[in-house]
Amino acid sequence: MTLSRSLICTAMLAVLASATAASGGIVVSIEPDNPTVDLGEFVTVDIMATIDEPVVAWGLDLTIDVPAFAGWTATAIGLDWDVTGTLDGDGLAGLRFPTGIMGEVLLATLTFEGLSEGETLLSLSSGPEEDEGILLEFGDLAAGVQFTPATLTVTPEPTTLALLLVASAMAMVRRRR
Repeated sequence: MTLSRSLICTAMLAVLASATAASGGIVVSIEPDNPTVDLGEFVTVDIMATIDEPVVAWGLDLTIDVPAFAGWTATAIGLDWDVTGTLDGDGLAGLRFPTGIMGEVLLATLTFEGLSEGETLLSLSSGPEEDEGILLEFGDLAAGVQFTPATLTVTPEPTTLALLLVASAMAMVRRRR
């Protein structure tokens, strides 16, 4: 008898929520395809992990410091992972069952839209609540995970910027007359 995929996912999430912490050298970083995005345009951001012990599941929280500047529009979980539901509904989690993965690994690719001019910090975290953390192959929750944030800057569209420059130049010419 085979267990259904949803039963396996639920069981892995339960283990993730109840696992004890273990030390491991894991660094999770946010790596934008481009740290600057034009207003109204889209940019992708990779969530990468350097993992020194086999990992079978992960769940993370993303914080957008100023959500008015950049909106999170899509999530694609890395190909090495199975997509799984999350208790907090953000979909930022993956499973790899039954064997873990190590090395330099893509966890997910996120898409953001530039909503208004400005700069915002993107940061990740995990905690003992809900289904978050990094589950090692032998059932321990990784401790001491280092998270590296990234900054995303939204700039005006080039045509908007050009119009502003032309308008400024015309205003200066009028003042001189």
